[in-house]
Amino acid sequence: MIIESNGTVDFDTGVSFDASMIMSIADRRNIENEPRIQISYGADDDGQVIQLFLNTDLQSIKMIQYRYRTENIDVTTTVVSVTGGSGG
Repeated sequence: MIIESNGTVDFDTGVSFDASMIMSIADRRNIENEPRIQISYGADDDGQVIQLFLNTDLQSIKMIQYRYRTENIDVTTTVVSVTGGSGG
């Protein structure tokens, strides 16, 4: 999955979203157990949604979920950050 600075989201499966397709963005960082940002590409919660679950610092992503309830799709992946090291 690639999230570009212009808001385009592209999955390696051929699924892609342009920023102009966004219907709403919900800031849910205040949810204590699962702070997140929800990007909706449909008129309601059954449409296509990407959720970016945040670490406790509310600045970095720990998990990404793509959900499309109408099509019974729900895929979640953990984000692993690599910092430092020599990469040998």
